[in-house]
Amino acid sequence: MIVHKDKIMFRNCNKFLNTEKGRKAQTKNDGYKKLRNDIKEKGIINPILCIKENDIYKICIGMRRFIVGLELGIKEFEVKVLPNDSVDLLVKEKQQYRHTDVQ
Repeated sequence: MIVHKDKIMFRNCNKFLNTEKGRKAQTKNDGYKKLRNDIKEKGIINPILCIKENDIYKICIGMRRFIVGLELGIKEFEVKVLPNDSVDLLVKEKQQYRHTDVQ
């Protein structure tokens, strides 16, 4: 499913990332530059895993991909909507990711 960036947010437990200051802090992460280069070269390979609350898609896995995408000017993101954000479900879903994506 393709979703416009304005409909995607971070969950309340990560609400700091909804601010410009919070997103900028993520760019200092060691893997950030590698991920940015990878996405710039190949695009975003794996969808962002989200739960849907009302009309908003809240990110469970893929926070750095979303931040990099915003930085690179991406306006629409592929998301996979999960029924809930239980740890077991997130681990199972992430195991299906292609290994070429560094997050």
